[in-house]
Amino acid sequence: MSQFEDEEHTEFFRVEKPGAEDLVISRAAMTLSAAGLSNSVAEGTPGFISDEYLSAIAAETTLTAIELVTAGEWRRVEDGYRVTDPKMQEFADSLWRRQREFSDWTLSPEDCSTHSEGPNSRGRCVRCGTPVETD
Repeated sequence: MSQFEDEEHTEFFRVEKPGAEDLVISRAAMTLSAAGLSNSVAEGTPGFISDEYLSAIAAETTLTAIELVTAGEWRRVEDGYRVTDPKMQEFADSLWRRQREFSDWTLSPEDCSTHSEGPNSRGRCVRCGTPVETD
């Protein structure tokens, strides 16, 4: 079993959850949860934290993700994790909607029949912002 020697995994927080048992998680888990949620909004998948994202960051994420699952904050889904707290999901959705309000995208994803990528679109459709497959 791995022994964490960094301070992020040895310092814990108690988070009050109204109507439920308090949550106790490490600073590393709290940081990963916030960063993952932020990235999910930026990627256009609010509330979904991809395995690809977790593999790309420089921190050890495997045990920290397991901690978040064990604490009930994330659940494992295909290719990643989904936040379980309805309030956090609502928050992520509202951030995504707000981001879209201030974007240059002219269509909603539902109204965009064919997604196309531009030279600076960073993997997003230039008309609606939906993530598109890159070659």
